[in-house]
Order: sequence, then C-alpha cells, then structure tokens
Amino acid sequence: MLRRPQQKRVKKAGSRPHLSLMLLGGAILAFLLWMFIAADPFQTANPFLRQTTIGQGVLGDWRYGGTDSSGQMKFYDAYQSVLLPGDARTFAADGQFVSIEAHTPTTITFEPAYESQTIGPAIALWIGLLATAGVVAFWRGGHHRSSTASRFRTRAKSARFRR
Repeated sequence: MLRRPQQKRVKKAGSRPHLSLMLLGGAILAFLLWMFIAADPFQTANPFLRQTTIGQGVLGDWRYGGTDSSGQMKFYDAYQSVLLPGDARTFAADGQFVSIEAHTPTTITFEPAYESQTIGPAIALWIGLLATAGVVAFWRGGHHRSSTASRFRTRAKSARFRR
C-alpha cells in the first residue's frame, strides 16, 4: 500500500495577531487592573468615604472646624467661615460639593462628589480609548478578511479526462 507523503503546513505571514488587536487587549487588561486597584476589594469599608478631623481639608482649601455648642458644623478657609446645621447632608463651596455621611464634634465622614456623582475624566478617557481601539480593530479585521478571501478565490477549472 502506497502512502502519500504528508504535506507540511506552512505558516502564512498574515496569521500573526495584528498590532491593533494586541493594543486593544493590552488596553482592556490595563483598564481591568486599574478598576481592580481603584475598587480595592480587600478594604472592609466604603472606599469612597473620607474621614477627616479638625483642621484637615474637606473640599479644596476648605477645612473642617468641628461643631459649636449648638451642634452646627463649622467650615473655614483663608478668607471666611461657614456654619451648617447639624443635619445638613451636603457642603458646597467654590462650585464643588461633598456629601456628608456623619459627623462628630471632632471628625467628619464625607463622600467627595467626583467619586460618587459623576463619571470622572479618567473613566471617560478609558472608555474613549477602548471604543476607538475596538472600532480600529473591527475595521482592520474586516479589511484583512476580505483581502485574504479574495486571495484564495480561484476560477472554476474545466474537467479534464485522461485519454
């Protein structure tokens, strides 16, 4: 019984991954790592809450001044001071605000608005980068497939018979 020699497969030059797909994969991996670090899953408390004591910064140059004898919260900066009622839930100054979670006469626990209310510029930048890389990879992948498909198309050969 005669055996045909097995044909060796030759690796095509276009079979390696495209640079755009590798960049997309790297960007996705970097984004997932950044999200994991930002979330800090090993922390037992809410990672977005901040706690400061008297004299520490709360919002920009504004510092917490504790509470007075009537229970009002005091905030101050270099030029002015502000009193808020003890049951206030937000503190707004200089066009920004924080959500107040709890306070004692010496400490305040708050959530900065940029971490809880809006999509930050870093997240918007990552989403834009991933969307752009995905569109480029999709476009290049479709373009590459059509060129390789046309390379392997052949004309139908007429049947030849041996005599």
